[in-house]
This record gives sequence, C-alpha cells and structure tokens, in this order.
Amino acid sequence: MIIKVALSPTSPLGKKFHNQILLQYRSLFATMQPLVKEINGRHAYRQFGSLDSKWGPGESMALAIDESTDTLLGFLHFSYSTSGDRFLWIHNFFVSETERGRGTGKALMEWTQNYGRSKGCQWAQLYVLDNNTSAQRLYESMGFQTENRGMTLEL
Repeated sequence: MIIKVALSPTSPLGKKFHNQILLQYRSLFATMQPLVKEINGRHAYRQFGSLDSKWGPGESMALAIDESTDTLLGFLHFSYSTSGDRFLWIHNFFVSETERGRGTGKALMEWTQNYGRSKGCQWAQLYVLDNNTSAQRLYESMGFQTENRGMTLEL
C-alpha cells in the first residue's frame, strides 16, 4: 500500500481515482445514514453525482492505494488553515470493509497528520457521530480527545 495526495478532483490522481473515490464516498454515506437516523430520525448524507460538489477548493484527499491492483483502499478528505491557529481539518474518512483492522485507516490518519505538520498545522480536528463507536475508538487510540460537542437543529 502507498499513500498519495490528490489536490483536487481535476488533478491527475483525482481524475485517475475519481470513480473509486465516488463509490467509496457513497459507501461512507450509506453507512452514516442509519447512524444519523438512529440519533434523531433525520435523513442525512444525501447522495451526489460528482466529486466536484463534495470536494471544494483548498481541500485535498489522502488516498491509500494498492499499487499491485491500482485499487483505492480508502481515503481521507482534509483541508488546513494557513493563518492564525493552524488547524488540519479532517472532513471525511473511509476505509474499504476488506481493509478495516489491517492498519490502512491508521496509516491514512498518520500520513495526513504528518502532511498537516509539514504545512505548519499545530492541531487536527474532526467530527464523529456520537454513536459511531468504532471510529471513536480509532481516533482515541491515536490521541484525539473530545473537546466540544456539535449540535443540530432542524429548521
């Protein structure tokens, strides 16, 4: 496995793995939907047809790639601040089911944290659903701590 960064959907890696990233994003959202519904009955994480609607300017993706098969094993979607308190923002994170428990997720997280450090970031921040205990365990094992609680109100 190798980890590479795709800087945009139109970058060479963004184009090459576009369809695989899109399929993994759809799997991520399909997994998150029942968790959100369990919390508050809300239908969230609507599907989208293009990465352009999800992957904005200044955002990047760390891609875990099986070089022997040219298969995407997982991704970590992130951005970082360039002034003030320097934060690495982790937007979305997905590892294929067949890769879970094999170190792929941890490798993506460590690679992205190192990338953030190289860009001057001092902190990493992410949001995780209250009932996504497996993700919480991974993040806590890597040193993340709960600092605040996000709340949602339907308007």
